[in-house]
This record gives sequence, C-alpha cells and structure tokens, in this order.
Amino acid sequence: MTKVDITDKITRALQKIRAAHDGALADLNITGRQLVVLRYFADNNNAIQREAVVQTGIDRSTLSQLINSLHERGFIARRKSKDDRRANCIVATQKGLDAVKRGGEIIASEDKKLFDGMPEQHQRTLANLLDRIIGSSELAEAAE
Repeated sequence: MTKVDITDKITRALQKIRAAHDGALADLNITGRQLVVLRYFADNNNAIQREAVVQTGIDRSTLSQLINSLHERGFIARRKSKDDRRANCIVATQKGLDAVKRGGEIIASEDKKLFDGMPEQHQRTLANLLDRIIGSSELAEAAE
C-alpha cells in the first residue's frame, strides 16, 4: 500500500464521517464543521477569530464564512473587544449553547453507529495513529 492509498482512504473516511454528521445534524440546521466552530466559541467565551483559526485548524476565509453563517442564524454574537478595538469577540448565544449540547449528543450517537463494528482496541489504535499524523503535520507547520 502506498502513502497515496493511505491518504485516499483517510480522505474517503473523512468524507463518509462528515456526510453522516451533517445528515444527523440537519434538524439543528447546522453542519459538523459549524458545530466545531460553535463548540470552540462556546468553550472559549469572548475569543477572537484569529485564535479560532489556530485552534480549529480551519483557514481564515472558511472560518469567516462559517462564523457569518452562525451569526446570521443567531448561534453566535459579535462584541467589540475591550483589548483591541479592531477585533470582535465572539460568544455563543443560548441558541448556540443549546445546539452545542444537542449536537454533541447527536455526534456521539452517530459515531457509535459508525464505529460500532470496530473493536475498542482497533479504535484506540486508529486514534493513536491519527494523533501521530496530526502531530507530525503540526511539527512541519511550526518549522515553516
């Protein structure tokens, strides 16, 4: 198996997981990526967008679109930063906090379905291998 084959399998698995999550979250009117962003702001009240780019790994342009969509639908609110007048702080609204709670439950249920046929030891091994990939790519980015 080549590295390209592995990358293709990871990409296809991610597509399947994202599709399952997005379908399951449809009743909340939110996507899996939007939930990641919303969860970040729910956990980091008054964070600024620049911090979210680093912490979520979502590029600035895409994150901006996700934030605008969440804001338009009332999941988050923007407030002027007390420390930097040019920056906006972002906070999850009650609607956003409710979506994070319910969305987390939905994702956990969906993940159980996705990984139910995989023994616990295999799940741990997969998680460890993915952590290694993530760690090595973060080291490479830091070196650039």
